[in-house]
Amino acid sequence: MAADDKPAGLIYPPIDIKAIVDKTAEHVAKSGTAFEQLIREKYEGNDKFSFIYPNDPYFAYYEHMVDQHKSGKPIDDQADEHSNSVSDVVASKLESEHVPERPD
Repeated sequence: MAADDKPAGLIYPPIDIKAIVDKTAEHVAKSGTAFEQLIREKYEGNDKFSFIYPNDPYFAYYEHMVDQHKSGKPIDDQADEHSNSVSDVVASKLESEHVPERPD
């Protein structure tokens, strides 16, 4: 996806929530708003699904992902930039820590 296809001010959720948002958006795109309503009813009050409400900071990202899945366009996950930066930090931290060798 071109950078200009991304809505302005889009806030990416943390990796653990993003996985739920992405999967939910994919299912809503396939199954429609009735499925979204079922999610609202089943997970009402569950913070992990608060993104389906317009007042949530990740709602715009969720809607964007639903639209992307509906359009059938390949999804170029811009959040990978965030994920990669987190992965890079974790990797560099692990590399900098000395891990003792296992005794034989």
